[in-house]
Amino acid sequence: MKKIGLTILMVISGLILISCGESNGSIVGTWERDNTEHGTSIMDFNDDGTGSWEIDSSTPFEFEWSTDGGILTMEFLPLGVTEPLEREYRLEDGLLIFGMENGNEFIYNRIEE
Repeated sequence: MKKIGLTILMVISGLILISCGESNGSIVGTWERDNTEHGTSIMDFNDDGTGSWEIDSSTPFEFEWSTDGGILTMEFLPLGVTEPLEREYRLEDGLLIFGMENGNEFIYNRIEE
């Protein structure tokens, strides 16, 4: 009986860890960065590969996005930008961190999944 109880406990613990990892490991959701130079920046990544980027309550820039091996690609087609924006990124403890060409990192806090 103790073995069955221990097995059930291990299975439940494993499922809890898996579900936490999936939600923390997905870029899908809404992210916010307080930028004192340009105001607040909000990035929204939808699960259908679309998104928007709003800077200081301006009209959002619409984009299509994808990820591959730690690279985030965003295409801002309505703006007439011909080259996609590609940046290294990582997710850590509710943070979206992506690098800029100058070596700086932008850090966004998850505000909604």
